[in-house]
Amino acid sequence: MKKILFISLFFILHLALPAGRSSFVSPVLAKNDLAPGQIKQDTKEEVKAEQKEVKEEVKETVAQLHASRLKHRFLGIYYPKLEAFIQKLQSKIDSMQSAGKDMTAAQVKLDAAKTSLSEAKTSSDASISGFEAIEPAKYHIQRQQALEARDQAKVAREKFVQTIKLLKDTLKLMRIAA
Repeated sequence: MKKILFISLFFILHLALPAGRSSFVSPVLAKNDLAPGQIKQDTKEEVKAEQKEVKEEVKETVAQLHASRLKHRFLGIYYPKLEAFIQKLQSKIDSMQSAGKDMTAAQVKLDAAKTSLSEAKTSSDASISGFEAIEPAKYHIQRQQALEARDQAKVAREKFVQTIKLLKDTLKLMRIAA
């Protein structure tokens, strides 16, 4: 009984539809009289225009995002931790010198680490201010300024790495002297 109802319903629907139209054609394609695999040229152009707008929006915010990341990493994490570690090493060196140990080599390395850390902070400040000075709407015009700020960020990173290396050398010298 169900099969007969289904078959009869199918034939009635098939006869009710206009000739040449399939029931599986989407309403958009049926409305525009396009073939199933064809897309309207206007739609392609609209999609390209939207993609271009999104790309421009991302480019506009890149410099500001980079500045906030550098501020968080360099000034929020690296600098305070290294500064605190240098202070701890200085107090340890002072206590070892008061105990009568020769800590001149370790003190020289620690002073070099302090200098390197201050240079890293200066470079990171310059990089962050360079990225923050870029106006989001004029990024493509200020590309050279963005590249200079990027180079400053690389220099700052190298200085932070150099500071860590000098602190490791200081620790080695302190272990030898102990």
